[in-house]
Amino acid sequence: MDITEALITAIIFVLTLCFLFFFFRLTKHGERTSRVHLSVHQGENSKEILPDDVIAHIFSSLPAKSVARCRCVSKYWCDKLKDPNFINMHLQQCIISERFNCFSINDASEFYLHISKSSSLSVFEDDYREEPVEMDSPHKSQVFQSRHIQCYDSLNGLILMRSINFATKEEVLCLWNPTTKELKDIKVPKVDSYHSFDGPAYGFGYKSGIDDYIIVKANNVCFYDGSLGYEVCTGCAVQMYALRSDSWRRLPDNIPYRIVSPKAAVSTNDGVFLHWIAEQTPCQTDSLGREVVVSFDIFDENFREVPLSPQVDGLVCNTNNKTTLGVLAGCLCITHFGDYNIEVWTMKDYNVKDSWTKLLVAELPIERHLWYMKLLWKLKNGEVLFIAKTGYDDVCFFMYDPVHHRSKVAKFHHHLGARTGIHTYVESLVALR
Repeated sequence: MDITEALITAIIFVLTLCFLFFFFRLTKHGERTSRVHLSVHQGENSKEILPDDVIAHIFSSLPAKSVARCRCVSKYWCDKLKDPNFINMHLQQCIISERFNCFSINDASEFYLHISKSSSLSVFEDDYREEPVEMDSPHKSQVFQSRHIQCYDSLNGLILMRSINFATKEEVLCLWNPTTKELKDIKVPKVDSYHSFDGPAYGFGYKSGIDDYIIVKANNVCFYDGSLGYEVCTGCAVQMYALRSDSWRRLPDNIPYRIVSPKAAVSTNDGVFLHWIAEQTPCQTDSLGREVVVSFDIFDENFREVPLSPQVDGLVCNTNNKTTLGVLAGCLCITHFGDYNIEVWTMKDYNVKDSWTKLLVAELPIERHLWYMKLLWKLKNGEVLFIAKTGYDDVCFFMYDPVHHRSKVAKFHHHLGARTGIHTYVESLVALR
């Protein structure tokens, strides 16, 4: 759509809503309202239509790409629609309205969109055979050529990714907004004085008070003990990156935990607390000991253990990689899976041990046993969406209705590959610069 089409579309949309707005006011109050300040072209002789806050609410209901087009109408609209307050309003509306997307990244670092701005989830329809759409992804940029890409987390429409050049061991992080196509490469400084065979763990948080995005990197500090004959982990070295200052710094003290798989943190409380499954140190790296859930507060920069009820502790302490963390309606949750069944617990009140509540126990209608299970989304109707791996390259969506105890499975008809990751994000206009 060019600028002229965007202008016509935007004007028709605003004028229609203006009519409805004034009609409502006349019906409700029985009298004409006075004209208020805002115009389409914002000139001295332009006709006043609606106040700024009403216009902001109108535009916040539009898809992000439509808002981006409307920025081309005039400088005034461009400035208003790039205002941080409006961007946050639009983001919250996208979250509430469930305009989420689900994409995969395969072994070849190719991105495919499977669910687009839809809570109806047509992938579960019996006759659904539509091929996923290849995304215009950052792997096409020069920085990501000939590299393996991993996605770690998404927050407010931004996706945190890591690329590694196995030949040179060079590591680059990337923040990507798939809605606006904006991309920011972040070089990761090397940390001396440790040796680790484990890969790094990452978390992605947000400081709302100063509108800053934080990346946390935790490297397990390990050494080979010849007298014992195995590698020993003594803790984690932690680095933090701030987007506003575009800088890294290292926390002064190592933490007494070893982050275990999965390496991606789960964030709650709007990105304030980051969570991993971890093992208390010192510990042996090639065997699993007693595991706990740890949280990191991006404000006071401290790690703490999350209190677990006896039932949840029993699931976590010896997970054997059968437990994953997730978020449901802003609450931390734990998904534990067996060969053909899952059990999900959610923490209703954060950091309150007795608030852990069993959300569901379900049998999966699958033919092969589960390799991996991850919670993706909870819909307004209460249904919960998971991604499941039931083999080397066998991936499917799993939907469960905890009220009526009904489940649905939708297999991927597109070959994804063994190391395919499935992730969700909401549409967002959040800028990276």
